[in-house]
Amino acid sequence: MIKGELATAAALFSELIALEPTAASYLKRAALNQRRRDWHGVVADASAALTAASDAATGAANAAADPAVRKALLLRGQARTHMGDCAAAVPDLVAAGPDGATHADRAQRCAAAFTALAAAEARTGGQSPASLSAPLRVELQTALDGIITLQLGTPEHFRTRAELALLRGDFHAVILDTRPVLQANAEDMRALLLRGDAYYMLGEHANAVSHYKQGLRSDPEHRELQRRFKLARTVSKKLEEAEEATQQGRHADAVRKLDEALAVDPRPRVLTGQLEEKKCAALTQAPGRAKDAIALCEAVAHRVNTADAWCQLGDAHMAGEDWAAAEKVFGRAAQMDQGSQRARQGVHRAQLEVKKASRKDYYKALGVAKTAGKKEIKKAYLKLAKQFHPDMVTGEQEKAEAETRFHSIGEAYEVLIDEEKRGRYDRGEDIEVPQGHPGHRGGGFPFPFGGFGGQGGQGGSFHFNFG
Repeated sequence: MIKGELATAAALFSELIALEPTAASYLKRAALNQRRRDWHGVVADASAALTAASDAATGAANAAADPAVRKALLLRGQARTHMGDCAAAVPDLVAAGPDGATHADRAQRCAAAFTALAAAEARTGGQSPASLSAPLRVELQTALDGIITLQLGTPEHFRTRAELALLRGDFHAVILDTRPVLQANAEDMRALLLRGDAYYMLGEHANAVSHYKQGLRSDPEHRELQRRFKLARTVSKKLEEAEEATQQGRHADAVRKLDEALAVDPRPRVLTGQLEEKKCAALTQAPGRAKDAIALCEAVAHRVNTADAWCQLGDAHMAGEDWAAAEKVFGRAAQMDQGSQRARQGVHRAQLEVKKASRKDYYKALGVAKTAGKKEIKKAYLKLAKQFHPDMVTGEQEKAEAETRFHSIGEAYEVLIDEEKRGRYDRGEDIEVPQGHPGHRGGGFPFPFGGFGGQGGQGGSFHFNFG
């Protein structure tokens, strides 16, 4: 039966009562009011039914045995429990007989919970939850939990518990407890503020702004809502700019925007952690910021303690070229989450870099970047080959050192000038360099203009290959 039909039925029962004010008539309307959750109406009709039954009975014993009396007591006790008047509900439910036993137990627990709440509220001295000591907050929370668990909480009970949840940082609990408050009154300013704050602290700015705006539509001059709305919009804009910078590869700009977002509101919150995680990732990508990335990512990893957070620290160590540390951190992440592909790949990448670090650094030998093209590699090779050609130095020790350097230069050139060899080298694969590589005595790649200083024929000839 829908709401309008219930109201129509109530009006019909009222007409019936006007004609026949009997216990049965009152009980029918009381049962209807129970469906309507009109607890005051139930108490009134149940009481009227008790009076009518008592008047119709020939004695007290007959009245007590009357099923209508027990039904009226049961309905009135249940209604009083729902109204929070549990102390008065207990005797009604006990007197209702076996049907009221279970309800009587609930009413007794309800009475104890309301007594505890009254005691806790008395000790608060009318102060707001934010002004209470930690022990008083716990006492008030426990009392409210007892009432709400019995499904007897009013919007005010839920609102107060939401305030306590916000103070202890349980933002999801705030969202849950403000729902029944706003269902009862969609314009409850305190509930809108609490719910908006919870979403904001969780980093869900769109939801936060929505609740602040809803409150401002009802009260445009509400200063606290205005302040929170502006704050959420500002932080949200900074985050959008940071995300845009990240997508465009401007990681230094992303770090700056994230720092600005943190500066707008430095309160400890879930959002702060999210910003730090984003900043950690941005620092890892930003040139020259590996040291800063490692420091921040390590703090985040210890705080969050998830496989992804440890992987991010591993990436920071990779950026700082600390391969051994990266391998250790990725290994920890892999143990935490054996299904993490990121962790497994991180271990592999770090191990590969450890292997590569133990080999000759051909890029360093030629003094070129890892991104150098063929032209730059040839130019560097020619310059160094001329500089360290053994024919250009005198003295046995100097000549031996020059030969060693010349040999390294030629070996590096042969690998880096060959795309296939260079690719294998960059991937960490093993490469065999033939003994006839450029710069090796007896090689087969003639240097086009002979030796240097007229000494090209002494001790054999040196050769160059320019690809």
